[in-house]
Amino acid sequence: MADLKTFSGFPVQNLSSDSTSVGQIYYNTSSGQFKAILEGGAPIGTWASSGDVNTARYRMQGGAGTQTAGLIAGGSPTTSATEEYNGAAWATVNAMPAATTDFGLAGLQTAALGVAGEVGGSQVNTVLEYDGTNWTAGGVFPAAAQRVSVGGTQTAGITVGGAMPGYANSTFHYNGSSWTAGGNYPTVRANGATAGTQTAAIAYGGYTPPATTDSNIYNGSSWTEITSMNTARAEMGFSGSGTQTSTLAFAGSSSSPTRVDTESWNGTTWTEVANLAASRNSGGCFGSASAAVYAAGSPPTIASTEEWTAADIQVKTLTTS
Repeated sequence: MADLKTFSGFPVQNLSSDSTSVGQIYYNTSSGQFKAILEGGAPIGTWASSGDVNTARYRMQGGAGTQTAGLIAGGSPTTSATEEYNGAAWATVNAMPAATTDFGLAGLQTAALGVAGEVGGSQVNTVLEYDGTNWTAGGVFPAAAQRVSVGGTQTAGITVGGAMPGYANSTFHYNGSSWTAGGNYPTVRANGATAGTQTAAIAYGGYTPPATTDSNIYNGSSWTEITSMNTARAEMGFSGSGTQTSTLAFAGSSSSPTRVDTESWNGTTWTEVANLAASRNSGGCFGSASAAVYAAGSPPTIASTEEWTAADIQVKTLTTS
């Protein structure tokens, strides 16, 4: 049996590399240091600057993909520009069929679902699907709308609310070709956030009006109210591939023109965590509660990108002094 090191009078295991087991104390024989593994997650998350988008814009509603494979499209000043993100830089790719603002977007960089929006000053019921190269038409949305929040995937999507033109409380499910009505959201809203799946979604914030702290979860047929966010906000960034028990809300609009703060949901409570470097609203957003991206936004029209990273664990070096 290998010799055990002693820390503060207690024997600890020798390891040649760092552990990933939360709560473990050990001696790293490679570095010659005592280590402890602590919980990570949102409380230790931070924002960092990344590459600018090629087309500065705002009036986006979500985005698609992960921190290393993301997608934004449309926005104002009115554009059809589509950009892909690789974790460091943006590349302009095939444009949308029409210049569109307030376009709801979710899914993956290679399988994105885009819903409705405003084209030429009018709301539309257009649905677009992106395959990593091209945009093609999907099943027509049940109503001409804009500022709809979209969650789920390209073949199992969910939408909540939006302006049609009045604010709506409708929920719709998408199966990759057609739409069906789901359970109505408890309040009318637009410019909110939706994350999770078609049968296990979470929706929060938005304009009712005014901006709200309201949060609800969905089981595929009905919504249930949960703990409200700490700060009312709409036109926010959010982790679109988050879950009912792990998601983020950041930046946005409320009683202040724009916000800089971030909140994390752990399935029970919303907690204030690290702020962004710059306040903004209505940018493009995607990723998870541990690895998210917020790109562009307003005011004024900006091009900057920030990345949120929250490691699952902390490796802490211990001393005996």
